[in-house]
Amino acid sequence: MKANYVILAALGVFAMTAVSCKIDNSYDLSKTEAAVEVPIEQEPVEVPSDDLMDFNSSEAVEEDSEGNLQITVMAEGSATITANLKEGVAIEIPGELEMTTSKEDIPDFCAAESGAVFSDARLILDFSNPSPTPVVFKGKVSSGNKKAQMPDLVVPANKTSYKIALETRHNENLRYEEEYTANDYIVINESVAEVINRISAEDPIVVSDLTVELMNTRAAAPAEEEEYEFSVGALLHVPLWFPAGTVIKYDIDYSGELIDVSKYNVTVNDYQIVADVTNTIPFEISGYGTSTNGVRADLDTPVKPGDIDNPVKTHVLIHIKSSAEVLNLEGAVLHVTMKTDKDVRINKNQKLDIDMKSIKFSKQ
Repeated sequence: MKANYVILAALGVFAMTAVSCKIDNSYDLSKTEAAVEVPIEQEPVEVPSDDLMDFNSSEAVEEDSEGNLQITVMAEGSATITANLKEGVAIEIPGELEMTTSKEDIPDFCAAESGAVFSDARLILDFSNPSPTPVVFKGKVSSGNKKAQMPDLVVPANKTSYKIALETRHNENLRYEEEYTANDYIVINESVAEVINRISAEDPIVVSDLTVELMNTRAAAPAEEEEYEFSVGALLHVPLWFPAGTVIKYDIDYSGELIDVSKYNVTVNDYQIVADVTNTIPFEISGYGTSTNGVRADLDTPVKPGDIDNPVKTHVLIHIKSSAEVLNLEGAVLHVTMKTDKDVRINKNQKLDIDMKSIKFSKQ
């Protein structure tokens, strides 16, 4: 008889891992005419968040001292002008500051194209004002077809590296490493926040239209013949915190192992895998899998969100259908959807624990 196979890759609907399962061989299915459920003998499988979300290989993703993840993009070089300051005259600073990453650097679940929006991105601008009076820097920030005017940024006198963070909100729960701390911060308006809270490989975030001018102050202005070099650098820092209402969709190319069930006189082109999934990833996870050779796998219910301090278990069925007997999996793609109804963050220690219980299938 031609060998029949159960396609374990269907488990990849919510877990990017291939597992060798042990089906209970004591069952004699030839003696029953009903649908049969065969136990799986296996220890639970741990799937870390970096496997499910594929951020482990990204050079742009970093972790802080507590394991919380973040993306940092620095502009190459800085925009500079050497000039003297005149009261009431804004001096243009030529050039743009572009913060961009390649597609390979951005995990699919973080890219704007997936629907990802962040809640705590901050644009850190590094100013140099060596003159003896405070100055005001102005500029715009853009990404794709979105462009917004930044607030006026006042830099004190005699500063060669003065950092101001433009924040979508000032979050006291965020602990910044030294390079992401700032001398001052400003909570920006919604139009600026909309620009910096999205990451796209196609549309870099650009700081442009920069000017510098004397602050309206009674302090003595520098002599007109005195020239100073004014400069602006930029860094985008995005903690992987997602706001309530976030819906992220992304695809994962997948290949998996097959389980030989040739011992059993059963059909395997319509069956179910029964599992308990314990989740500490703070997203509801759902999805389905497809292949070019006619296999489809559907998760019957979303995996409920949890967190590291409060793991949540969900009982699931993965329904697998194939158009014919399949011995291998060709062109398999997992279509994953993640949702959250509260503000959440991604930590490297979050995971799924998958406890496969049984396979349900019918007789031939």
